[in-house]
Amino acid sequence: MGKEQYTHRYMQRYVSSGLAMADSPDYNPTPKAQAILDVLHETGEWISRSELATRLNKNALNKWDIVLLSKLGDAGLIEMRQIPHHGPIGYEWQYRAISNNQS
Repeated sequence: MGKEQYTHRYMQRYVSSGLAMADSPDYNPTPKAQAILDVLHETGEWISRSELATRLNKNALNKWDIVLLSKLGDAGLIEMRQIPHHGPIGYEWQYRAISNNQS
């Protein structure tokens, strides 16, 4: 099983288990988190960090944006994957929002 399939399957189990922070009645995303979620929902597909930054009208994501993306993933609101890519580090991160009808 590839890393992408494993990550997707893990996120499905995580969200369906009811453990996602987003299910809490007290959950309110910060304005920056909501802006990221809005962009990911509007896109509806996997996008890279550079594409996400462009859609957020930024030159690049800063370290706090990356931390926030990680927290959104932990909350079960987005999926993250690492794909092979040419370049110095050999991979790139991609993100997409999790929708209720996604399988």
